[in-house]
Amino acid sequence: GGPPPQAPPPAAEEPHATASEADVYTDTKNPQEVFRRGMALYTEGRYEDAAKVFLQATRMRKDFEDAHYFAGRSLLKSFPTDYPGCEREFKKVLELDPNNPQAHLVLGFAYYHWGRFEDAWDQVEAARAVEPDNLEILDLAGQVAEGLGKHEDAVEIMRHAVTVDPKHLPAFNQLGLALSHLGKDEEALEAYQKALEIQPMNASALMGAGTCLTRLGRTDEAHAMLEKFKHSQAGQEAKEMKGKRESVRLRQVEEAYQAGDRDEAHRAAGLLEKEFPRGADAHLSLALVQAKAGDMEAAVDTYRSLLAFDPDNLQAHYRLGEVCQRIGDVDCAREEKQRYEVLYRKARQAPRK
Repeated sequence: GGPPPQAPPPAAEEPHATASEADVYTDTKNPQEVFRRGMALYTEGRYEDAAKVFLQATRMRKDFEDAHYFAGRSLLKSFPTDYPGCEREFKKVLELDPNNPQAHLVLGFAYYHWGRFEDAWDQVEAARAVEPDNLEILDLAGQVAEGLGKHEDAVEIMRHAVTVDPKHLPAFNQLGLALSHLGKDEEALEAYQKALEIQPMNASALMGAGTCLTRLGRTDEAHAMLEKFKHSQAGQEAKEMKGKRESVRLRQVEEAYQAGDRDEAHRAAGLLEKEFPRGADAHLSLALVQAKAGDMEAAVDTYRSLLAFDPDNLQAHYRLGEVCQRIGDVDCAREEKQRYEVLYRKARQAPRK
């Protein structure tokens, strides 16, 4: 199956900072404020903590649709995945709004990965009835159709998807797979070639095209295609190594703080920022480590550095406001909260994913 529908702002990895109960729960009686806290945790990738807070908001207000929605998403993304909890929350969303296409979509995704393909099909069909040209819905519908062995349906769905967006890479790959399962290797090869026009080193398209060429007896072309596939895999490994280097740098910063050597922590932080000058996740994780160590001035500098190249980063505005509040900079805290609220309202007005 393909990747899940994209969530709100990208989550920073946070292997070094663990939330305390006081950090997770809030004693406010305002469910909207509780929800806002949940969103901050969600955008950090702290899905188990976020789920607790969203569920707190739903207990405060039973008809809080957004809180049920993001509780469901958090339970789906937590480890281990809480499929029954996710199902419960999305069913509640659909009680409140039976035509919510995103709720049908994400519940369908949960059912698909739970192995309940027939239930997943019901959900994607309900979502398609509301938004027939939504590419996320069409992508999942194609995957579910394949899971059920409905290859003809998958072909029909993916052909529609590429008419909606002729540059939509996943649709061409899924179309190629469905056609290949039907034994239509010439047509499948055409679909994979379209995908490669969009992204020449796409691993799925290279492997699919190589397989089709092999079946068609075009062995030399198949060999060349599969060699490109090997190169694409090497590129993915390089990307994974970059993530490992980032983790090593963060650990160096944290260990320096733990040893009480703030100068060494600053030096290690400088190396991280030099190596990942526009890495939002790297900056967010670094600032969390700095704040946890009590180096608030450094954390403020890191958040401001991030916002210089990513001014609409919701998490950075929220966390900077928190740090400013802790150091008594009331003006900064108020300004960052206002910026966060403006950006959050803007994000809510966009289609939910």
